[in-house]
Amino acid sequence: MTKILYIEENETIRKDALKRLHEAGFGASGAANGHDALIKIEETVFDLILSEILLPDMNGINILEGYKIRFGSFPPPFIFISALKDKKSIRHGMEAGADDYLTKPIIWQELLTAINVQLAKRKEILSKGDSELIELRGAIENLSRIAVDKEQQTSYNYDDSVFFSTTDKSQFIFLRDIIYIQSNGDYSRVFMNNNKSWLIKNSIKSWDSILPSNHFIQIRRSIIINVNSIESMQKWFNYTHKIIMKGITEPFIMSQRYSRKLKNIFNKKKGSLSEEPDSIK
Repeated sequence: MTKILYIEENETIRKDALKRLHEAGFGASGAANGHDALIKIEETVFDLILSEILLPDMNGINILEGYKIRFGSFPPPFIFISALKDKKSIRHGMEAGADDYLTKPIIWQELLTAINVQLAKRKEILSKGDSELIELRGAIENLSRIAVDKEQQTSYNYDDSVFFSTTDKSQFIFLRDIIYIQSNGDYSRVFMNNNKSWLIKNSIKSWDSILPSNHFIQIRRSIIINVNSIESMQKWFNYTHKIIMKGITEPFIMSQRYSRKLKNIFNKKKGSLSEEPDSIK
C-alpha cells in the first residue's frame, strides 16, 4: 500500500485529509508539527509527503530540505498544501524542490490528481532502470550542496534540527538534545540527553562554527558542552573548574581561559539560561 505522510497543525483539516486519503486507498499517517514529522520520516519510508509550510515549530521548507538530503539522489515526491497563496511563496516552495504546490482550501479531486501524477512519474522513472544516472545526479547535487554550505555556513539556533550521516544511518539531531560533543579525529561523538551517542563525520572545529555560541562552549580542544546541561560547577586546582553535566557520571575539567568564556555567556544570557553557577560569579 502506498504510504503518505500529511504534516498539518490544524487537527480538523488533518483528520479530514487522512480519512479521505484512506478512502482513496492510501496508507496515510499524520503529524501535527515538524518535530513529529521528522521522527516519522526517520522511522518510516513514505512514498509521498504532503505538508503545510506554516508549522508551529519550524518551516515546512526546512523539512523539505532535510527530506531531500535524507533520500539523496531521488527522494519520493513532496507536495506543499499551504495557506500561503502569494506568488512569492509558491515560487519559493517550488525553488526549494517541491514537486507540486497546492493552496487551501483543499480541492480534493485536484489533490488526488496531483498525488497520482507524482506517483506515476516516479514509477515511470524507476522503471527505466536509470539507477546509475540517478545516483550520479545525486552525487553531483550533494557535492554542490557541500560547497555552498562551506561558503555560506552560519550558526544554527538552539531549537534547530540538523541532518547528519552517522556511521550506520542518517538522521535529524535536535541541537537542544545534545549534552556534549567529543572529538574523535575527523569524526566526533555526540552524546544526547536520551543516553544515546552518535559517531558523526564532523570535526570539533566544524561543530564550533555552526553551534549557537550562547548555548554551547568549547571547554577543551576536544570537548564542546551544552551550557544548559550543566548540573554543577566547582573551583578546582590551578584556577581550573570541575563541571558536572546532567546524566554524565565523569566530570570535565575546564581551564581558566574557558571559564571566562562561560562566565561571559551567562552574563549575556541572564534570564534566558539557567542560573549562573556560584563558582564563576
